[in-house]
Amino acid sequence: MGNILVKRGQSTIPVAVLIIVMLVFILIYIISLPLEDRERLLNTSSDRSTDEDFTGETIRVTVEATEFSFDPDRITVEKGDKLIVTFKNNGDISHNFGIPSFNVRTDTIEPGEKDTITFIANKRGTFTFYCSVQGHKEAGMEGELEVE
Repeated sequence: MGNILVKRGQSTIPVAVLIIVMLVFILIYIISLPLEDRERLLNTSSDRSTDEDFTGETIRVTVEATEFSFDPDRITVEKGDKLIVTFKNNGDISHNFGIPSFNVRTDTIEPGEKDTITFIANKRGTFTFYCSVQGHKEAGMEGELEVE
């Protein structure tokens, strides 16, 4: 019986090491993510809007993407409006749509697919939206959200 206890004790060391190694790899992965993805994953942004910020109208907008533009490339709403943005990928490659100032972004979707985001425009100003797929913003795939 003594041998069984020794074997159990010895087998817990490799398991503990394996768990620690896995946690380190998860931490490295999270740290390596772009800031907006990390905040989305960990839900840590302080800029999130809440239902308490909803004082206006519900605005539905469809944004269509192609290579390398959005239509429309300018959206204007009032502070307090709830925005429901349906993003359609009409292009030939993967795209997404995000507004980092409001900590919202669609999934990266394939041609012919669509995704929807909903948020409250809880601060005034002009905010950039863009496709965060590498090189797409730099190719001109961006626009502006004006909150009056």
